[in-house]
Amino acid sequence: MEEEYLEIDTSKIKEESRIYIKVATLEGYKDLENVMNEIRAGKVLVLRIGEIKRKKEAELKKFIDKIKKFIENLEGDIIGVGDDLLILTPRSAKIER
Repeated sequence: MEEEYLEIDTSKIKEESRIYIKVATLEGYKDLENVMNEIRAGKVLVLRIGEIKRKKEAELKKFIDKIKKFIENLEGDIIGVGDDLLILTPRSAKIER
């Protein structure tokens, strides 16, 4: 059996079509605006929340309430992974559950 391969010219793929994933540590509610700006820019964010969860649980709850509403309005997606991670996506990326 002979295998066939198709060559793809990647020089015509636009830079804007790339999806960027940023990994960051959430330090507090003060990071809300920066997180929202990253999502608006089309990035997928993986946020480490373990430290703030242990030290400032009320602040984390306030952040999650606000970011959920923001993501919902943008038609993005949000999911918790384990106890220490949040994944936030813009509209261009959906999380398969």
